Amino acid sequence: MSKLSLKFAVSSGVALLALMGAALSVSAQPADLHQASQLADLAFGYAIAEQPDKAIALLEQASTYEDDSCYEANVWLKIGAGYRTVRELEKGGTFLAKAHRIALERDLENCAGSATTPGESLLNRSLEYAEEGHIDLALHIVDQSDNFFAPIVMAQIAGEAYEAGHQRKAKQIVRRSIELTADTIAQAGDDSIFHLLPLAVLGQIQADENAQLAEFLIDEVGKSDLEQQILLSYKS
Repeated sequence: MSKLSLKFAVSSGVALLALMGAALSVSAQPADLHQASQLADLAFGYAIAEQPDKAIALLEQASTYEDDSCYEANVWLKIGAGYRTVRELEKGGTFLAKAHRIALERDLENCAGSATTPGESLLNRSLEYAEEGHIDLALHIVDQSDNFFAPIVMAQIAGEAYEAGHQRKAKQIVRRSIELTADTIAQAGDDSIFHLLPLAVLGQIQADENAQLAEFLIDEVGKSDLEQQILLSYKS
């Protein structure tokens, strides 16, 4: 995309956000999960368009949301992401921590049944940020997660970074994915299913058809204790 077309796309997007934001701001506070989520999305759009005042106003409105929805953690995650993007890091951290805490609570309640859990839903949101080019934000979100699938999603983020031309960063993320995998296995103790995690991480990168990154991952695993965990997974 040329600089001219990119500028046009951003300006058009901001105009659309303004129209949508005007319609949504009629309400004194978000009435439900959907509206709060929309406000947070609009705020993020203003944040990346470098209009922090408008973004913060929408984030403040979204943060008045009150409900006990199974997936309410997504709202707090989006609000936290918005505040981080306008460089309000302390507020961003507070909302992101709240998102992870509530997701864990809802996971323990099994509110989703056999559907995607709230914790997995947060990881899905982080991957969406990565796919949109917000690699650091996505990585920050996943790095705070205690979910079993976090190392696998981190490997997917590495793939997104690699495809975007950030090979060095992608390799750094792969190393972090390995560290997170080792930490997850250590915390799990003798739970044999966690021994499959290194293979799952490798499988995800291979599924993305990123041969160079997969080769790098294999080399890095060979330098760590995870090689023994992979052997255990074959014996399980």
